[in-house]
Amino acid sequence: MVNIVFHYKTKMYINYYLNAVNQLSIALKVSEKFSVYPEIRALFPNLNFIRHIQDIRLKTSFISFEKQLSNEFVAIIWFVIELLKIQFNIEAILFYSFIGDIVGKRQSIDELFRFVGEIDCAISVASVKHQNELICKPVFTNENEINISDITHPLIEDCVPNSIHLNAKSLLLTGSNMSGKTTFIRMVALNSIM
Repeated sequence: MVNIVFHYKTKMYINYYLNAVNQLSIALKVSEKFSVYPEIRALFPNLNFIRHIQDIRLKTSFISFEKQLSNEFVAIIWFVIELLKIQFNIEAILFYSFIGDIVGKRQSIDELFRFVGEIDCAISVASVKHQNELICKPVFTNENEINISDITHPLIEDCVPNSIHLNAKSLLLTGSNMSGKTTFIRMVALNSIM
């Protein structure tokens, strides 16, 4: 009886973190799929963090097993597994072991999310460049000068082009509320990094 109470109290605690656990598992799967491409390996030569945290996946799949249930037959299997989890406190032991793994592998998990984030950012930039023919290629020089002609915001349709020329000077951008000051600054920044 004590195990049942402990199991379901712990299950409420686990369910609170289950979405984050699943996101970590998804990020790991995505990184494994991307890591097989030679182009990705050339840009990211040190992908050892993937191997370092792969053992987490087994624990996450066992913890989130209930989310995968789809029919009544599987529910029978779930019931048997649930009885085993209650009897031996397997779910609680695995979850706290999983938390210990996360703490111990924090640096590798951080590298995982950076890797997925950089790939996601590159895909987003490539998508915007592919869909928008008006994307410019900035030319960076060592001069203390900004010369922009007919620049448009890459994410705004029918945007009014703007031009600006600053030669060793700064700019004080003024205007009333909602006049486009922030949009102009973002437009310059976005076109600079894309």
